[in-house]
Amino acid sequence: MKRIIILIISLSFIVNCGIITGIVFRKYKRFKIPQNGMYPNIPANTVLWCVRNKQYSINEVNIGDIVLFKLEKDGKIYGYIWRVIGVPGDEVLIKDTDIYINNERLNHVFFKVHDKYFYFYEVNRGYKYLIAYEIDDDYREEYKTTVPEDSYYLMGDNRDNAADSRYHGVIKISQIYGKTIKQYKEAVNKVK
Repeated sequence: MKRIIILIISLSFIVNCGIITGIVFRKYKRFKIPQNGMYPNIPANTVLWCVRNKQYSINEVNIGDIVLFKLEKDGKIYGYIWRVIGVPGDEVLIKDTDIYINNERLNHVFFKVHDKYFYFYEVNRGYKYLIAYEIDDDYREEYKTTVPEDSYYLMGDNRDNAADSRYHGVIKISQIYGKTIKQYKEAVNKVK
């Protein structure tokens, strides 16, 4: 009788673990980041988990969020990961390394110089995150846009090596299919 009870408890435990695992893997997805567009916060080959959602609403995506989205190019669909810089209604202007949101320049606090990069903390409406610019890159185009009501302006943290909204334009909310759940210590910190 004791063996039967142990067997029932063991089977119950295994079934419950399977159910929980199924729920977790349905809601969360593991991604390996293939490139350095989000360096220094998420270097190439980093594996991270994100919340999977078939459709986000406008109020679920915020400044500083790191989102995964799909973009069609040459008849193929590609997945990308970038940070939300501008939200619906924002006017975004980029001149060299200066970014203006609604005519307010984002604050860049110098952090350090290392290898081929200048590192700064960028502060955007109460959120700060680490970004990098290449030391030798002395040409950066000017970009200006107003973010439509159903879209976001996204940028990679490795500003000189990210083909982001400066190149692909704004990203519609319908293209976003995930948000990272691990917010790196330096990636997004609410400024006190």
